[in-house]
Amino acid sequence: EISQFEFLIGDYTIHLHAWTGQGWTPPQPGVTARWNGRYGLGGMAIVDEWFHPDPAQNSNAPRGINVRMYDEEAAEWDMMWVATGAHQVQDLRAKMQEGRLTMWQVYPERNDFLAKFEVYDEDHWARIEYQKSEDGEWVERFKLAASRIDCEASD
Repeated sequence: EISQFEFLIGDYTIHLHAWTGQGWTPPQPGVTARWNGRYGLGGMAIVDEWFHPDPAQNSNAPRGINVRMYDEEAAEWDMMWVATGAHQVQDLRAKMQEGRLTMWQVYPERNDFLAKFEVYDEDHWARIEYQKSEDGEWVERFKLAASRIDCEASD
């Protein structure tokens, strides 16, 4: 199951897009976020960090960290997220639904949050956030589009 989130391993530039009802907006010019992930707890978890904006653009950027561990008994991912602005741990869950890794928030309870991940190739993936429409259907809201940052070998 750890392979379900292994696409997060690495360092990524993130472009933010909003859904217009007809398509995705272009990314905000000049502003990017950063997402990086690594294996933790001896390979039993995935630890990923979020910075918005990228610390290269603002060294005091808001940031958060997430620890993802698979719960075999529940057959889903348990995730704990803490960020500099919230001052509260958020409890999230995820599992494969209809072929896509789908995430929701358990605590504090948030029935209006749903996100799905799409992996395009080994260097590109996206997290798409949904919201409920007036008729109660889940519709796209935001997309975080990730592109791997190339590591250059040092001499």
